[in-house]
Amino acid sequence: MKLLILCEKNSARQTFEKALNGRSGVHSIVTPNDEYYLTNASGHLLELADPEDQVSEDKKDYYKTWDLQNIPWDYTDFTWKKIPIRSNNRSTELLNKIKQDARDKDGIVIATDNDPSGEGDVLGWEILEYINWTKKVYRIKFEDSEKSILHGLEHPKEIVNRNTDGAYLKGLSRQRFDYLSMQYSRVAKIKSKEMGYDYGTPKAGRLKSLILGIVGRQWAAINGYVKKPFYEARYKDNSNHEYARKFEEGDTFRHTGKVHAEQEVQNLSDDVPKVLESKRKTARPPLLLDLSGMASLVQKKGYGTDTIEKVYQNMYQDGYVSYPRTADKKFSQVQFDELLPLADEIATVVGVSTALLTHKELRSTHKVEACEHGPNRPGQKVPSSLKELETKYGKVGVEIYTTLAKSFLAILCEDYVYDVRIATLENHPEYISKFNMPVELNFRKFLNPLSEEQLYPRDFGTTASSFVFSGSNKKPSKPNSTFIFKYLIKNDVGTGATRLSTLNDLVRDKRSDGRPLQPMLLVSKGVYSLTPLGQVEYALLSGCFLSNPKATRVLQDAMAEVETNPSEEKLNKIYDIFSEMFSNDFVTMQKNSQNLKDVLGDVKPEALVSSSKDSNTRQIMYEGRSGHYKVTYSQKGRFSHKFTKSEINALEQGKKIMFDVSRKTTTGKSYKQTITGKLAWQKFTNKQGEVIEYLGFKADDSNRKAKDGKFYPRVFRGHEITDADAEILENGRNLTIPVITLNNGEQNSNAVVKLVDGSGKYKKIEIVEWGKRI
Repeated sequence: MKLLILCEKNSARQTFEKALNGRSGVHSIVTPNDEYYLTNASGHLLELADPEDQVSEDKKDYYKTWDLQNIPWDYTDFTWKKIPIRSNNRSTELLNKIKQDARDKDGIVIATDNDPSGEGDVLGWEILEYINWTKKVYRIKFEDSEKSILHGLEHPKEIVNRNTDGAYLKGLSRQRFDYLSMQYSRVAKIKSKEMGYDYGTPKAGRLKSLILGIVGRQWAAINGYVKKPFYEARYKDNSNHEYARKFEEGDTFRHTGKVHAEQEVQNLSDDVPKVLESKRKTARPPLLLDLSGMASLVQKKGYGTDTIEKVYQNMYQDGYVSYPRTADKKFSQVQFDELLPLADEIATVVGVSTALLTHKELRSTHKVEACEHGPNRPGQKVPSSLKELETKYGKVGVEIYTTLAKSFLAILCEDYVYDVRIATLENHPEYISKFNMPVELNFRKFLNPLSEEQLYPRDFGTTASSFVFSGSNKKPSKPNSTFIFKYLIKNDVGTGATRLSTLNDLVRDKRSDGRPLQPMLLVSKGVYSLTPLGQVEYALLSGCFLSNPKATRVLQDAMAEVETNPSEEKLNKIYDIFSEMFSNDFVTMQKNSQNLKDVLGDVKPEALVSSSKDSNTRQIMYEGRSGHYKVTYSQKGRFSHKFTKSEINALEQGKKIMFDVSRKTTTGKSYKQTITGKLAWQKFTNKQGEVIEYLGFKADDSNRKAKDGKFYPRVFRGHEITDADAEILENGRNLTIPVITLNNGEQNSNAVVKLVDGSGKYKKIEIVEWGKRI
């Protein structure tokens, strides 16, 4: 047979090539000597068309118009038509290539990812449906390793009818459930606009709305926090160990006033510590990380989660780390055996002693019989040094690799051994103190290392005296990524990769092509807060089932039933679940809209968007005067830039902004120009000779003029040359720039530059020392 093997992405196809020793050839798959050819998609190539394009001609206006009278939708009206993804310029090109590759084949082997949600099966089948494939179809299951790929090819499963394929219907049910959820965004937009809070279109969805709810509720708890101090009598021995009574609600020894605690302390005599017991305990290494867990740790080092996600993907494509979108935290034996021979090499790179790696068997607590991708871990390509990674990906790449490597190496170490020491007081046995005494550190030498105080604790003292301990109710912690992911993990919502990508989507204010997006969250120093648009969705969906983790659990149960008993009847049950949920939430959202003013306060004029999609202006108060300005800056025939949300915020505060535009030379060569400027009241004379004053973006001259009359750039690699900088450069001295931006988007600190002669009337800024990568 002639078989086309369809991989999910280019990197997966390359792994198959290595396993099969070529992109094409002969291999035993269905028959002993099948001729195969490898092709690939690039993730999803198709998406569901807009609602108005899913229905008959007479219903198009009904579904196109955003009106509450046209909600809820009737899913039986939909054809569930799919089209090439509009945001992916290569989707149509790849679909045509796959169709061309399949033209002379007898069968197609779907070799997409084995996602637990069935997404890989949907991805493969929708391509086959799009290219009108009617011949044989096979599905293989495999892990990431070459050995697993070959094993999967030895056991292909023929699928005669996709509508009885449980994995496919499972993925399809989730996809259609989420598509119907777009109704929430329409309701939220209509009701918020109706109440005067037209801040944009909320991005409602199971995971997005849940994350916004987590952040919103936590800030409500923080803002509503009232400190309630308490005081109680405790003991402290001469080794600084504290002895306290176990507090339970209703106990009277915890006082609201300090005086009562002081009186109690006066009646307590000094006492003698008495050791009750010393328990020997062990702790196994933790399970390995998923993408969200790794990102939370790396973010603490000062890197944005969006950067972490992008760099990880690049490192995966280069072979340094494993597949990102995995739900696994445990190894199969095959995956463990594949990585084990590289352990010493990996340890040397990240500075872990190989002498610690004595546990070479996979613990039962870290093992599963089979899994799709295994945990996030180092890849088969081991760097020669951390410097190699820093050169390619910056310091964030080093942190990603080191974090994953230590997580893996920990399971090759023996357990952490410690004694739990417990003591009381001879005359007051209700007072208890305990601490851990390390015995054998093992993996704790490098993973979650102990502090100096924890490493060398003093044993219990010989005398103890009473004192007044003061405390208070705990203030709610600020919602950082660790807090958000911990909640999602506890409620089993999303994979690590999905959690991370969704969180990043809610923060993102630009599309990949540079066009602006409306963020729902802001992040500052790792802490997340709601934007005005995020506050609108949080308020409108408060109490809705969609923003409750139970919605995901109900959907997961229904999806599991679809997979186990694949049928149209089970698929229709998904629609029924959604319809019941939405009908209740629809009522809740309309009730919530009546309380928006109480929840959100006065309308924020700066957050309003124009009701016209074609509007290109904003009305504001600027320097004490009312005016409107264009939210785009362009030079006809040269470039056009639309200000992002963050740029608009800066401009309206009177701040200067900086952005890059693409330009072309007279020979057609592309180059990047950096524009700086701010809003200003300006004047022009019209054809009638009238002087018109207007508010608009005023760009600085792109060049500075040197003392000798020659020109040089005002902005160099993201740094604006100030008057003080110019004085240094024009006097022939070297200038140290705190931060410069490299071509790959990374940054260096303390670069040294100088001014040198260029061609004609221009000078140029030249780098003397590149500085250090941030």
